[in-house]
Amino acid sequence: MNKSGIVTIGNSSFFPGILALINSIRCNSPMPITIIDEGFTDDQRGILKNMDINLIKVQRSIPINSERFVCCYAFFDIDQAPYDTIVYLDADTIVLQNISELAILALKSKVVCSYANPAKSLEKSIRFNSISEIIKKIGRKAFLSDLKMEFQTLSTFYKQFTYPQLNTGVVAIRKETLIKIKNSLPKYSKYFSIFKYPDQDLFSLLLAEYGIRPRIIPYLYNATRLHCHPFRTKIPRSWQKGYYENIVLSIKEGKATIIKNKIKKGCKFKNEPIYVLHFNTAEKPWHAGVILREGFKELWEFYYNLYPYSA
Repeated sequence: MNKSGIVTIGNSSFFPGILALINSIRCNSPMPITIIDEGFTDDQRGILKNMDINLIKVQRSIPINSERFVCCYAFFDIDQAPYDTIVYLDADTIVLQNISELAILALKSKVVCSYANPAKSLEKSIRFNSISEIIKKIGRKAFLSDLKMEFQTLSTFYKQFTYPQLNTGVVAIRKETLIKIKNSLPKYSKYFSIFKYPDQDLFSLLLAEYGIRPRIIPYLYNATRLHCHPFRTKIPRSWQKGYYENIVLSIKEGKATIIKNKIKKGCKFKNEPIYVLHFNTAEKPWHAGVILREGFKELWEFYYNLYPYSA
């Protein structure tokens, strides 16, 4: 029987997020949990072991860390967790509904993921950012020169430019699929330090190379950017205002529901629950002095404080 489980990656700075995530999984989607240890303290490791968490060290396929995203490249070693089908969650997510369906979908589709640009999911558009955008940023001419002959045929190579850019905050994948695409990691080594979003840029390119089109999950399974308060952050951004003004929410009793999405030509949410909430910006709910959109810090604290060992 196929064994599935949830995997995340953490270090000491993300420890509060890890605790809230664990509690949210156990409350809403009781699946086995494995955490990849990328730098917890001894005390933190002791707490996790007392929580009966499977804590593992991995042999890194890409030993370097990103200056901005630190240990994100450890994503490519989640196959070392003891599951045939892996549901990967970033350490700054919380689970608000049962997400076991993602593992079932991965059995059928090999990879389940969301668009890198969440607005594309909200707009319900057939257009999306493609890996050609990644290639432009890292140097299109050099990339073509270096790698075009590594693909099966030149025509296939150009078709693969239309594969989507992905967000790796929530991914369901078969272990055998990840092991397969990892064979191509060495050829991209020149670009490891250049990728703007290291793990998701590289993951998007690997899937394109192997011709694996992921099943795109709805925004509700990787709800990003909703937590930002556009008028009370250090660096206000126009997209923060758009999310704040267009998406009507209800938050209560450890749940979050999208009442309405007012984006023109967008997905018509009607009291639909968020499955995974992703605090995917620099404003983390456990950071002192951070001001989030109303209700979001309290929602995160609900899970952080849910069980005594979270204190």
